[in-house]
Amino acid sequence: MLKTGKLDSDLLEKIVFNNIKFRRPEVLTRPGIGEDCAVVDFGSYECIMSTDPITAAISEIGRLSIHISCNDIASNGIQPLGIMLAVMLPEGTTEEEIEEICKWIKSTLIPGKLFNFNYSSYSLKRILECDTGIYLTNNEFKDAMQKCGFKPDNPNDLNWCYRISNNSPACG
Repeated sequence: MLKTGKLDSDLLEKIVFNNIKFRRPEVLTRPGIGEDCAVVDFGSYECIMSTDPITAAISEIGRLSIHISCNDIASNGIQPLGIMLAVMLPEGTTEEEIEEICKWIKSTLIPGKLFNFNYSSYSLKRILECDTGIYLTNNEFKDAMQKCGFKPDNPNDLNWCYRISNNSPACG
């Protein structure tokens, strides 16, 4: 049985990279062992892409994943324009739990016009936990909120606030 996390380099090479049969000519540089970026020729310009899952960190995972992917791109001499993220869920997470988290966010948080500073990501994730019994770290909750379309007021803050209405069921 494989251990949780990333494949080791030898296994990644053997079962993934060695089995890629078709190679598009537009892909100028392919990701590989030690190369986290791909370069794709789009005709009038080239696009450098990267994604790098976080496996060892236990806090600030969202922030780290952004910084690592941006660093990979910047190390190729290009200013990052967008991000591709890889989500690695805690061991034992079920599809039903992910669906329940998204359903809870969409059904109990009503989008608002102004940022609501009465309810931070931390307080909302605690309400989620009381309502559903599902424990998430603050960063996991922030990631779920973003996936559901809620953007934070200041992504540099430890606890994020969102544009949610005080009339939201979670805020009652």
